[in-house]
Order: sequence, then structure tokens, then C-alpha cells
Amino acid sequence: MKKTNQKTSVPTSKRAKHARVQYKVNLQKIIDLISEGYTKKAIYELLHKEGLVSMSYSHFCRFNSEGDLGPQKKKKRKRTSKPLTKDLNQDFDHQKIVTDEEFKKMTG
Repeated sequence: MKKTNQKTSVPTSKRAKHARVQYKVNLQKIIDLISEGYTKKAIYELLHKEGLVSMSYSHFCRFNSEGDLGPQKKKKRKRTSKPLTKDLNQDFDHQKIVTDEEFKKMTG
């Protein structure tokens, strides 16, 4: 069974293709707005408000000036610390390496 987007009943693969179509249909308007000095965020908000694009802003940013998708940026994963394997309540067992005689010689 194909995945579907929860907002619509359109299968995810078809919905992804809709984003490219929406971008290419509005490509000339996007190019004109960029040349006028608008930011990509402002352009996206304008097109989204007018109902001309329904994709997310991050997906909108992946398109280049020809309407082709660039590489998807991978999200940086937060490193988590490794879980402790020893019981913290366990007594610490230090093995004596220096003898008392050697310690007395070292400390004088």
C-alpha cells in the first residue's frame, strides 16, 4: 500500500511531483521577485498565501533557478551519551600498583 499524506488523500509520490509542477508554473514570477530583491522566504510566503504552492519552505528552498531539485541536506543528528554499563552504587575497587614502601621512598 502506498503512503498518503494525512492532509490530503494524494499518494506521497504524486504529491512530491506536485511540488515541482507548482514551482515550475511559478518560476517566472519567482525569478522576477528575486531580481526585485525579495528573499526566498518572502517569495515562499507570498506564493503560499496566494495558494500557488503547498510544499514546505524547506522543500521550496531545494529548487534551483531552473526548477530542478538540488541535493537534500541531511539533518545533523544530535549525539547522545552512551548509557552507563556499570552500576553507580557499586563500590570502586582500586587495585594498588605502588607498594607502601615505594610510596614512602617517593614522598620522602
